[in-house]
Amino acid sequence: MDDGGVGATGASEQQHQQHQQHQKQHQHQNQHQNQHQHQHQEQQQQHQQQQEQLQQQPAPTPEPVVSVDPSGTIVGGGAYRVERAIGKGKFAVVYKAVRLADGEVVALKRVSVGQMDERARAKALKEVRLVQSLSHPNVVRYYDSFLEGDQLVIALEWAAAGDLKRQLRKAQERHEPFEERVVWKYFSQIADAIGHMVSSF
Repeated sequence: MDDGGVGATGASEQQHQQHQQHQKQHQHQNQHQNQHQHQHQEQQQQHQQQQEQLQQQPAPTPEPVVSVDPSGTIVGGGAYRVERAIGKGKFAVVYKAVRLADGEVVALKRVSVGQMDERARAKALKEVRLVQSLSHPNVVRYYDSFLEGDQLVIALEWAAAGDLKRQLRKAQERHEPFEERVVWKYFSQIADAIGHMVSSF
């Protein structure tokens, strides 16, 4: 009888321990589910806040559309014939063109001043006044400027070899760095041009 009582007591303790383990596992599962639900709620709140911020932001300003004249277009009241576009920016297109009076090749910079704000328009007009006042072998020469509709057209000296940026790109493509004497030559030309501009104002 005593052995039977001990066996029953041991079995009861095992059942109690197993019951406690099941309860702990159940509590752990509940905690995990609660954490998961909390994280999901936080993610939903963050997403909702992001959507509200996007709705409050003003619509982006559309980029200005700068049209490109086809080859053969006559501009400047018959003074210039467009050959081809050689560069394009946010408000401007630069063309290779021919001055019909003497066949001189020029660069025409067509600036869409009608699409600019007041600050950008003032900057474009300042550029015209600047190049008008300069006369130096290392500064692109100004020839002419005129308005066509809402566009300002500036006629400038044609630089057949392009700008320094183009020369650097060509050197990189050839994997041939500038020789030291060429670097000093360009440096001297830039310094002379800057010195002339500073002394002109």
